[in-house]
Amino acid sequence: MGMRVEHHPDVRRFLRMCRQEERNSFFAELERVCESPVERSDFFADSTKSRFALRYFRFAGFLALFGFDPGRNLIKVIECRPERESQSGRRGDPGA
Repeated sequence: MGMRVEHHPDVRRFLRMCRQEERNSFFAELERVCESPVERSDFFADSTKSRFALRYFRFAGFLALFGFDPGRNLIKVIECRPERESQSGRRGDPGA
């Protein structure tokens, strides 16, 4: 059985506003993450988003935050946001 994916309405709105290349990057990376969610994503904890641990993946200069429920074989993408530059000027800091 394949992984089920749900998108929060804000994610659907975000994707409609993206360029085609960004959407393509999102869906290509999501497909890759669905093959092995824990190994192909990173841990993310933010009590303002969820009381549960989240995960994220990068695509086209953005981060997609998602919850993963292995018991239900479900990935729920809850937010997409620009990747923030860290104070050292390098990309990759997932903080808001």
